[in-house]
Amino acid sequence: MLHSHGASANRFSVAMKDHTTKPDEPPVERPDEWWYRIYFAVIVTTVAVIALLEAFSYYFSH
Repeated sequence: MLHSHGASANRFSVAMKDHTTKPDEPPVERPDEWWYRIYFAVIVTTVAVIALLEAFSYYFSH
């Protein structure tokens, strides 16, 4: 169970109640285009992190 303190906990529980589905209703899936943006962002972030790590390593090795 998620335990939060303060006013944000009340907003979170209210928001979760608004998005409930009926048992016979299939879950809503995101369109493929949305996931392609996520994949692209992960790839770009990974390449950037690797490049920064290599630059950091090169800077301190010379």
